[in-house]
Amino acid sequence: MIFTSTAPPHPASNTTMRAIQILQTGGPEQLTFQTLPDPIPGPGEALLRIHASGVNFIDTYLREGRYPAPLPYTLGQEAAGPIV
Repeated sequence: MIFTSTAPPHPASNTTMRAIQILQTGGPEQLTFQTLPDPIPGPGEALLRIHASGVNFIDTYLREGRYPAPLPYTLGQEAAGPIV
């Protein structure tokens, strides 16, 4: 499943998704609301229309820089919704 914005935009679609990303590590002020192109799934992946997303302590640790993550990073790696 694709939960992050690292996938390239879908070439046949002008639709977008909304995401909370960190562009640099730090405190809660580093959370940024982004509008991003819809990702396209690769082999063995599925694209979900996310109806609910979970944010946990690991997301706080990633935001703070306790654990390294490629930036920009989209928080909330747990999600539920139909496959589109």
